[in-house]
Amino acid sequence: MAISQDKKDRISEIIKNILIKRIDNFPELDHQNRNAPFHDLILSAFKDQLKKINVPTPYLIAVSSWLHGLSTSLGTGFENLSHILSGGYKREFTNHFVLKVTNNQARNIELIIRELKGGKKPNLKQENEIIFQHKSLEIL
Repeated sequence: MAISQDKKDRISEIIKNILIKRIDNFPELDHQNRNAPFHDLILSAFKDQLKKINVPTPYLIAVSSWLHGLSTSLGTGFENLSHILSGGYKREFTNHFVLKVTNNQARNIELIIRELKGGKKPNLKQENEIIFQHKSLEIL
């Protein structure tokens, strides 16, 4: 199924907004971090690995923090993207959907899990038969 041009445009807008916000707060090269002495101490354990990139600790920490913020922004963006791709439908698995499991079914599920933990090989067909056999008048 191809993605419509409208969806592509809406997705582009979300990505563009994330990039604009993140570009605006990219740290300057002379960025100072008040925690830098502490970071210098900790990062000294990695001096051989960090020697290759030759980046001052305050700037390294600032860029790291910026990347963490970018990841958070992208995570939020993914929810918006999935909303667009799903056509605006958002499934809720609470409130409206309540699974009715009988006491007998709950006991059978516990038994199946216990047997699987004990080394029994899984058998979906047999397990479903055990779980879904119940009397229609059984108390929930």
